Amino acid sequence: MEARLDQLDTRFRRFGDVAAKFSEEIIETVSGTTVEGEASKTADINVEIAKAIFGKWSIEILAILYHIGAVGFEELRRRLGAISPRVLSTKLKVMELQGLVERSVRTSRPIGVRYSLTEEGLTVAKIGEPIFLYLRFCLG
Repeated sequence: MEARLDQLDTRFRRFGDVAAKFSEEIIETVSGTTVEGEASKTADINVEIAKAIFGKWSIEILAILYHIGAVGFEELRRRLGAISPRVLSTKLKVMELQGLVERSVRTSRPIGVRYSLTEEGLTVAKIGEPIFLYLRFCLG
């Protein structure tokens, strides 16, 4: 078991190196400068994005919709546990505006609403999944 965990740790470290290189290339492509030249600006922007996207309940909503798929409002609320309907409704509206979640109305009887990830939300979830796997297997 220890050898398998060491192998996982090595694979995650390699993945982290590849992801860091990818990020450097994106920053250079978008801004025309190096990571070092953009470090302070990048840190500030990343903090603002983290506050907006990863505020309370966002990660939980993304994870549920990624792993379970489209769900109705009440099912989502039950899976989240201690969230009020008002807070969930507000959070879903914000995530819709951010382009991460889409709301679709079912015209069947009874009429219902389903929430699912947009392509952008799905991409965020896919990129984030290795982080959770690393935390689960290598740190936990």
